[in-house]
Amino acid sequence: DLSSLLHAVTFLPQRPEGHFLLARYYERNKKWQEAYTQASIGIMMAINSYNDPLPTYVEYEGLYCLLFEKAVAGWWLGQKDECKKLFDEFTQALVYTPGDNEWTDCHRVNNGRYDPLERLEKIRQLFFAANESLGKHRLPLQTQSSQKSFATFVENRRWSQGKVRFATLHLVGSNNNLQPGLPSSSEFAAREQANIAWMRETFAEAKANKDEAVVLAMQADTFFGEPRKGSGFVRW
Repeated sequence: DLSSLLHAVTFLPQRPEGHFLLARYYERNKKWQEAYTQASIGIMMAINSYNDPLPTYVEYEGLYCLLFEKAVAGWWLGQKDECKKLFDEFTQALVYTPGDNEWTDCHRVNNGRYDPLERLEKIRQLFFAANESLGKHRLPLQTQSSQKSFATFVENRRWSQGKVRFATLHLVGSNNNLQPGLPSSSEFAAREQANIAWMRETFAEAKANKDEAVVLAMQADTFFGEPRKGSGFVRW
């Protein structure tokens, strides 16, 4: 709980693990400034202090965990360019696919009452301007936007590693943005069509290349129970 995490950080302030766990706690509770602050402190501790590994696993995998938490909190604090810069600090290639927190849910009062479609457009401009991954070691990527009929969907990406084909699909929580009461739901049908086409092409490529596996990455949990009437996941 929060009191235990605060006690741990007070007792061992030089260790990045406690700051990461605090940042994650605050991020999950939408306390963006606190999450940003703790992640920033943790990054300084991770870079400037040497610490032997803890005897107990606490889900801290290294500096990139703190970079991620700072980037997420920074996004919500309006520091979107810094968020992109932090993603580019990842040592390895980073392939990002959008989730509901970044745009679908932005219409809510406690999330700022933004226009979700404006937020989606900003995400596409900021994170998907190039046909490559984020991170220091960029990975060339196929993009669905190279197809004229799906030119909008710059976020759907594909690549291969050995005999495994990877693809991102833009499926999000909050019923995949199928919310008839919201004007932003107007985008659902076109994105649904694009996702299905991209998935089918991915399997076709994998079959033609005699790949051994296909990995599909998305934010939504499409296996969370049976789709109900009006579900945005009926075809998944």
